[in-house]
Amino acid sequence: MSDDIRLNPPYGTNLHSLVSLSGHSLCIHRTHPIDGLAGTPVPVKFRKDAFSAGCTVVGVDVDEEEEAPKTKAELILEALEAVISRDTKEEIEASGRPTLEAVSKQVGFTVTKPQLEKAFAVFEKSLA
Repeated sequence: MSDDIRLNPPYGTNLHSLVSLSGHSLCIHRTHPIDGLAGTPVPVKFRKDAFSAGCTVVGVDVDEEEEAPKTKAELILEALEAVISRDTKEEIEASGRPTLEAVSKQVGFTVTKPQLEKAFAVFEKSLA
């Protein structure tokens, strides 16, 4: 098997974290945040766990039809809703809005304040 195999996270997710008993960890992204390419290069020691978790090789079609990739705005809105649903004191500002850090952590990439504001406006509009 090639040393430069790239894997996608399990179907329906944008990232998946793996942790070994030796203390090593790896986050498998659908679009790698460093090089912008599909999937994440996965070292041999993580491959068995990755495949067990449902990760797939980039470029290999699976039986399930994949839906069109979600836009950043859609991902941020979903993360915002997830943080609000959790309703954890540390993740919610006094104003009732989720913190920028909590949404960024949930979505798996850095969210800017304008992106969060726009997503929150869409979220509020959906409640009406």
